[in-house]
Formats: sequence, C-alpha cells, structure tokens
Amino acid sequence: MRKAAEALDRQPPRRFAPPVVARQRSNRSRGNLRRGGPPHGGGAREAGGGCVVQRLERMTFFVCAALIVLAAGGCRSKKADAPLSGPEGGGPAPAPVAAPAAAPPPAPAEAKGGPKVLMVIACPDFRDEELFTPRKIFEEKGLAVTVAANAKGPCTGMMGGTAAADLLVKEARAADYDAVVFVGGLGAKVFFDDKDAHALAADAAGQGKVTAAICIAPSILARAGVLKGRKATVWKGETFTAILAEGGARLGDGDVVVDGKIVTADGPEAAASFAAKVIEAMGK
Repeated sequence: MRKAAEALDRQPPRRFAPPVVARQRSNRSRGNLRRGGPPHGGGAREAGGGCVVQRLERMTFFVCAALIVLAAGGCRSKKADAPLSGPEGGGPAPAPVAAPAAAPPPAPAEAKGGPKVLMVIACPDFRDEELFTPRKIFEEKGLAVTVAANAKGPCTGMMGGTAAADLLVKEARAADYDAVVFVGGLGAKVFFDDKDAHALAADAAGQGKVTAAICIAPSILARAGVLKGRKATVWKGETFTAILAEGGARLGDGDVVVDGKIVTADGPEAAASFAAKVIEAMGK
C-alpha cells in the first residue's frame, strides 16, 4: 500500500479539460470577435434589447415629468379655488344664508269683517268631498270658514282625508256666522240626536241665517224642526227620507233643493253645485 501511494505521488498533476460547452462558447465568442460582433452570439438580440431599454427609460422620464407638472397645476388650482374666509382661509367662517321670509298669508275674510261660514263635520267619518270642495269654493269667494266638530283636533274623513276642528259644536254660536253648513258622511249620524247640533241648526234658521246640509245631514235639520213645511232633499235611503217626512219636509226634485235660506243636497256628487247655491242664498 505504501509503494502504491508513493507511485501516485510521483505522477505529475493532471489538467482537466474545460467542459465542452465552455469551449464551444469560447469558440463562438472568439469567432464573433473576429467578425466584429459582440460576444456570445447575441449581438442583434442584445442590441435590440438595449434600444428597448433606452426607449422605456425615456418614456418613464416623460411620464414622470408630466405627472409632476399636473400635480403642481392641481395644487395651484386648489389654492386658487380655496375660499378666502373660513378656517382654511384665515378669516371668519361665513354666516349661513337665511331663507327668504315667507310672504304673509292674505288676511282672512273674518279679519276683514267679511262673511263667515261655519261647517259642521263628524269626527271621524265625515264625507271628504262634502267638506273640502265647498270649503275651497267658499274661500275662493273670500268667505272665512270655521270648522266645528263633536271632537277637537284632527278628524279623519271616510276617504282618508283629515281636517282640523277649530271648535266643538257646543261652543259654536249661530249669531257669529252668516251661514251654517252641516256636512254628511256616515259619521254625521252622531248628530241625529245631538241636542247641541239641533240647537245650532234651529238658532241659525231662526235668525235668518243660511242653513244648509248635504248627504244624510238634512236629517239633522229635520230632527231640529227646521224643515217643517219646507222643500228639501237627502241621500236616497229609506231611513233618511223617512226622517225628513217625520220632520214635516216635502221632498223636492234635483240634487240640490233651495227653499228660501234652507239649502239641501243629496250627496258628494252635488258638492260643488251645493256650495254655489249656499253662496247664492247668502247674496254673495
């Protein structure tokens, strides 16, 4: 073993040949250098890649420059547009602009000493059209309208409308009005036997005021003794026509029947013509 080791030590060192790939790459590089091209045979590709990199660098430069210019312009625009007052402007904050004051409503006819109409409704279940349509017509003619009911506050009609009652029926005085109008609707039955409603109707008729009723409300006038010997009409139902007959009324023809200062109508379809006849009976 010792002799073998000594023999190996006496052998000269071997030189290992470079890998084939390395030699081939070296040969190609030397060939390219002889031909004047770049090493490793990637002349065209690397030259083209260099151009692309240069273009990208130029484009990046221009884009960055454009962004800087735009940012600077935006800052100047914001400063120019900034308010001169308020916390950012260094001055006091501007006071809020007050809304223009609403024009005062026209003075009602009551304030002017004009004619006044009291409309009596049931709370709830008055007939909407029989209140709203005549009231609109009355007010357009300059009449002051007050609403009385069996209960104060908002009242709901049969069709869903609402109306505010200004006073109770027992608080109303016929002497304060030029006309007293009873509105119909199913709720009006509450006044059929109401002594305050009867007294109001009787006082109005006795003082020569226009006394009017629509739909089933003429039954109130009949129970108050106002229709005795008078022509009148009512909602076409046996119960209501019977009440008028018991009260001594003579059933008249037509949707609206006028007998002196007594005005009656048979339902909501006649609301507008009913209002017109009330105004006519008032001499307006």
